[in-house]
Amino acid sequence: SGEPLYLHLITVAHIVLEYSQDEETILGALFHESLCGGQLLLDHISLHYNDKVNQIVRSFITVEQERARFYTPKLSVEENLAPFHDLGDKRILYIKLADRLHDLRTIKSFPALDQFRLSEETLWFLLPLSRSLGLEETSAELLRLSTEVLNQLHGPPRS
Repeated sequence: SGEPLYLHLITVAHIVLEYSQDEETILGALFHESLCGGQLLLDHISLHYNDKVNQIVRSFITVEQERARFYTPKLSVEENLAPFHDLGDKRILYIKLADRLHDLRTIKSFPALDQFRLSEETLWFLLPLSRSLGLEETSAELLRLSTEVLNQLHGPPRS
């Protein structure tokens, strides 16, 4: 969105607080993208915090690097959710959902193609994921924001 990275990280951690007060999850949210800019090494996370926070950040990075595995439409909602649930740690999912929610809240600054891609991914994968975790308020906001973007890009559905 053009904002400094630290503001995004703090906002994502604040959103995660709505789902979990687990210290390691919040720290994972604070560091989830700090490696992208090269500011932080995973070893430093382990040294200054612990290996659990390190693993949360590593798993988040895996989701981002293996987009094709996580964001490939399958035949059913269950098949689409399987790669996320295979991670075995819902703390990573909380961070992913909070990250996407913040992206959607600031999406107007993204190029149109990215707006479309993020909104479609959200509807196909992250909306069902948030519902499966019982995050109803997040689900409603993800649906509303994604639908608004797609309607603005393509116009409302015709009846």
